[in-house]
Amino acid sequence: MLSFADNVLYEALPYCLVGLGVVLTFRYLRMIDLTFAASFVAGPAIAATMLVNGAPFWLALSAAIALSALLAASTLALMRLVELDGLLAGLLSAFAGFAVTLLFTQGTLSLHDTATPFDALKQFDFDWVQGTLPLHPSQIALFLLVAASSKLLVDQVILRSEFGLAFRAMEDERSRATLLSSIGLTHWQMLSFGVIVGNVLCCTSGLLVMFKEGQVTATRGFDAVITVIAAYLLGNMLFEKRAKLSARSKGAANSGAKLTFALSPTSAAIAGVIFYFVLLAAVARIDVPASVPKLIMVALIVISFIGTQWQNIVARWELASRNHTTVVPPNEAFEAMNVIVEYPGFSQVTRVIDKANLRLQPSTATLLVGANGSGKSTFLRFLAGRLPGSGDVRVPTEGVIRRRRARRRHSIVGYVAQEAQLASAGTLSVLENLALFEVGTSATMTRHWQRPDASALPASVASLVKAAGDATANTLSAGQRQVLNIASLIVRKDAPRIVLLDEPLTHLDESNASMCVDLIERLLREEKTLLIVQHDIKPDVVSDASPSRTRLSALLSDVIYLDQIQQSNPP
Repeated sequence: MLSFADNVLYEALPYCLVGLGVVLTFRYLRMIDLTFAASFVAGPAIAATMLVNGAPFWLALSAAIALSALLAASTLALMRLVELDGLLAGLLSAFAGFAVTLLFTQGTLSLHDTATPFDALKQFDFDWVQGTLPLHPSQIALFLLVAASSKLLVDQVILRSEFGLAFRAMEDERSRATLLSSIGLTHWQMLSFGVIVGNVLCCTSGLLVMFKEGQVTATRGFDAVITVIAAYLLGNMLFEKRAKLSARSKGAANSGAKLTFALSPTSAAIAGVIFYFVLLAAVARIDVPASVPKLIMVALIVISFIGTQWQNIVARWELASRNHTTVVPPNEAFEAMNVIVEYPGFSQVTRVIDKANLRLQPSTATLLVGANGSGKSTFLRFLAGRLPGSGDVRVPTEGVIRRRRARRRHSIVGYVAQEAQLASAGTLSVLENLALFEVGTSATMTRHWQRPDASALPASVASLVKAAGDATANTLSAGQRQVLNIASLIVRKDAPRIVLLDEPLTHLDESNASMCVDLIERLLREEKTLLIVQHDIKPDVVSDASPSRTRLSALLSDVIYLDQIQQSNPP
């Protein structure tokens, strides 16, 4: 047992630093940085070359750290200046680092008899265990000191600082740029810090491995990084701190909760690395192929994910099984009965919509009213088929709809989210977006896309399409993007009878808001049924609202209050 523990710690501890780097980049920056693979071998390669040629020890270490920082900077430069994706930028930097490693090592470079301070530890271990078990107490002590110091630096100095608080905000990809800029920071500052520190940690790990093995092997980088990322995922699933399951959880869900430990992200990453090397050492004692531990690791990651997420998975299955959609003729009302929408989680299940009943008369516009956070957007997303839940939904539509399309409610219910970027492709031009929606489900590889007919659009919208038709959608303002999203509902050949609009005029200037109302009027003339959420319109009330909002208010046929249609009998 002593020999087993020695083997695990001796092999695992140097790689814990890579795990810390993965926490900084993969967890908080949401980035898989392949530059790690180059830093792991390129830094040690230049250090080994300098040591073999008689350079001072500390100068060789400094050169290794500097090279890893340079590789990280090259990745950042490619992302910032050339606007490459982080994964691609890291791949190019790793490729360059691998070339540098080959230049210095020709594949493998041995330290031979080059003297380093690490030799004293090896000699101590040799003298101490001579004639007994082959143990490595002093080397393990050094690895443990470096790993513990690095973890303490990341946990207590970096992540617990005010800067660290801003750095941890990078975990939210949707809000980080806006949030950080509002307090005078940029996400590039956080990105640069995390990538450089992560690569320095990987270089330090590679140096420890080099001194332990007495050589540098150019091909070790990618294998080390991929292995540690897998180990991190397992550690995240099994060991990271998480809330307990609610009392309603049963069976496998509770079993999964009992397997988890209250560890910080960095501790969980280290635990995952050590767990992998325990598995590696255990399998090594059996006559099986060397690839078996990696396959076992993948299987354990999948199993642990299912175990920890079992409650959510089962809840989604149950909700899907209780979600019934029926297609009815276009002249009938749109109905949703006994709608329940829940957000399953580890701490508790939150019911957002509780037995709601809704009925919309054909060819009318209805306003859905509710307090902030009451679930209006959630309700619309369920009705549009974008969110799981339970209930009976009757959707009026034209033509013969196959059963499988009826089950996919999102294909027969139009929905425009409050976030304008979600309903159109920012990388396509305005005309390409409209052409995509016009073709719809009849898209084929045998035809080139055709410029859409803008004559069906209101004059104001047609003018916008003509002026900005060849510009990509991500160059439009938020208001113009929302105009494009609503216009797509009109040009569609399989245009839906039911249209759900989640705050279509919010944050829009008068010009764009007016165009959106023009489109809404066109939808009503085409006998569509609309359900609208909009806070700043009040029907039958004289106010100082903008002209477009006043026009929208005049188009409404009914007002429905979300809290009044829940837990009630069907109308």
